[in-house]
Amino acid sequence: MKDVILIPIPISELIEQFSESLKKENSFNLLKKEPKKYLTVEEVCKEYGFKKPTLYALTSKRQISYLKPGKTLMFLRSDVEKYIEASRRKSKEEIKQEFEESFDSHDDTKGLSHEK
Repeated sequence: MKDVILIPIPISELIEQFSESLKKENSFNLLKKEPKKYLTVEEVCKEYGFKKPTLYALTSKRQISYLKPGKTLMFLRSDVEKYIEASRRKSKEEIKQEFEESFDSHDDTKGLSHEK
């Protein structure tokens, strides 16, 4: 059996340590803000790296969804992220893998014997 050494700590000190621990945890949680649902042109450009002319061109061509309450142009964060994800280009390896899977699934000679 291991020896346990107990060090007497005054209750007031324990309460103070516990209180400080709670304050740190709560302040950390307060710093975690949920991202805004609606973004302005400036916010989209800042957060996602778009240039203003590019963003305006995308809206005029209706290539990205937007909202226009009054004269203000706004975007749903989810719409901006969908647009970005839709522009993803596949790697050569992904294309090769899809081709091979497609070829395998369309192979009509599977299961047939070529023996005479």
